[in-house]
Amino acid sequence: MDPAGISATLRRHPGRVVAGLLAAYWLMAVTAAVNFSPAGDEVAHIAGGVAYWRYGENPLQPENGNFPKRWAALPLTALGVHWPASRGPLPQSTAISTVGTDLFFRTGNRPAVLLFAARAMIAVLGVALGALTWWWARRLSGEAAGLLAAGLFALAPSMLAQGALATSDMAVSLTLLATVTAYWMLLERVTWRRLLAAGGALGLLGLSKMSCVLVLPMFAILAAVRVLAGPPLSWEFGRRGTAGSRPSRAAAIAGATLLAAFIGWVVIWSAFGFRFAMTGGRFRPEIIFDTPWSALAAAGGPTFRAIAWARQQHLLPEAWLYGLASTLGSLHDRPAFFNGAFSRTGWPAYFPYAVLVKTPLPLLALVVLGGWAALARRRPGGWYSACPLIVLFAVYWAFALASHINIGERHLLPTYAPLFVLAAGVAAWAGGSPSRLRGWVVAVLFAWLAFESWHIRPYYLEYFNPLAGGPRAGYRHLVDSNLDWGQDLPALRHWLDQNNPRDAAPVYLAYLGPADPAAYGVHGEPLLNIAFPPEPVTVPSRLGGGVYCISATLFQGVYTRAPGPWIPAYEELYQDLRRRRNAGQIPVALGIDFLHLRFRRLCHFLAARQPDAMAGYSILIFRLSDDEVARALAAPLTGR
Repeated sequence: MDPAGISATLRRHPGRVVAGLLAAYWLMAVTAAVNFSPAGDEVAHIAGGVAYWRYGENPLQPENGNFPKRWAALPLTALGVHWPASRGPLPQSTAISTVGTDLFFRTGNRPAVLLFAARAMIAVLGVALGALTWWWARRLSGEAAGLLAAGLFALAPSMLAQGALATSDMAVSLTLLATVTAYWMLLERVTWRRLLAAGGALGLLGLSKMSCVLVLPMFAILAAVRVLAGPPLSWEFGRRGTAGSRPSRAAAIAGATLLAAFIGWVVIWSAFGFRFAMTGGRFRPEIIFDTPWSALAAAGGPTFRAIAWARQQHLLPEAWLYGLASTLGSLHDRPAFFNGAFSRTGWPAYFPYAVLVKTPLPLLALVVLGGWAALARRRPGGWYSACPLIVLFAVYWAFALASHINIGERHLLPTYAPLFVLAAGVAAWAGGSPSRLRGWVVAVLFAWLAFESWHIRPYYLEYFNPLAGGPRAGYRHLVDSNLDWGQDLPALRHWLDQNNPRDAAPVYLAYLGPADPAAYGVHGEPLLNIAFPPEPVTVPSRLGGGVYCISATLFQGVYTRAPGPWIPAYEELYQDLRRRRNAGQIPVALGIDFLHLRFRRLCHFLAARQPDAMAGYSILIFRLSDDEVARALAAPLTGR
């Protein structure tokens, strides 16, 4: 059967096909995720969700959303999860690591059960996002385009990776698209049902992630477009009416927007139990806010003054305002790695490059073809119908290009649905041609995408396309949540079982992640005193030959005290501290600096060679002899 015949068959039962595609997406995402240890903020999110259900508050991590935490932890309320015993007062800045680690690894809970339940719930949000993507493509370009969009969504590695991680990224992607969609429908016709939909979506967006504030310029642009273009605005509240002139249309839109905002405001308050105070005294352990309001307000500026005023007036829950202020305060400084360079303020090219190397080539080709087809078709009013998607994509990308937080392609996740809708436009382009060649081109590209998606399984998070040399070379381009989020401890344990049974050779470990390596059977000597769990780490005073297992993010120097490439200043300080340490004349504080410098010099030595193996694609494994370690740490540098 040729592509035209396949398309005709699929169009006979579009609802069933879409349901099947999204069910397959859920299954692929969840069954892939069972291969991984906790990634990134998962421990914090799950612990925070359990805290919300148990105490009605979560002072552990207020800067991340109430909704995704509650949603992910919902099934855990029926599983009898044991809450950690209180260790006494804890500083807020480290409490989430302490409590989260205890919840997962010190209290008798089963980490695999906690993760599976929470990840399966987040994958449901992914299914909803896929359904909304299908709805938009079908609305703009027809049934075949809707089916193609659902297929692209279900196969995209980024959607499969983030669709089954218990973080806020999938939640904000869904609620942002749902909010601009519901708001645009409200601007088409104002009814109570559409007001409730827009307000409810807005409230859930506000509870998903603090990047929700980007919806404000989106609303402003959509409202302006609706005032200046489109048919008269109709409304229906018991009786019907129409706002035809621009002034009357503007007044009606302003009123509808305020009503929707009020509904969203009520939704946010309800999530915090209509309590203003950040804590109600029920939460255990007691939390000491070592970053008080005064420290956040010291950042100054009109935005922080507005937040302070809203707090004084009790306009929003204190926990929500605190989360917004702390998030905004962290936007200007975050260590990041990009193609061998290090920065704390980011690069304008970071996100375009991340999309270029982490998107499968056939999907990039379909996006380009979809854009060309949209320009070639030039349907009257086509831009108007797609206005919410265009505005979401443009505003979000404008923010991303100016952002100083360059730690992962996942921060662009809300912009992928518009790209899938654009790419799916090629279905109408192919169907409108008497030649079958276009259909075959689309079919081949889709099959290629399916092959890429299956070939990388289950390592969707670690996908890099051939432009970057594939996933094995990914660590040379981008790290952090693009590749290495601490998820590959099971793969590391498997590799050690196969290649270093019973830890025959000493194992040295530099792991960056929220999990306890020992809980996954990894018992290496730590190379650094850095870890998500806050327990003290004892680092060996001398290193010898053995198996060195190093998280890619640490290998590139991110989150170490010697970030970026090895430079003469590092070498000079390292040699000075090395001499002082050998003479027993180094204080503890400088001793920690020395350990970081020693680790970074080792990585500098190893950077010129390929890893002997990888656990997944995020933990680099090197077999080193005593002589190689000695040369790495003591030999003069020669052109490295």
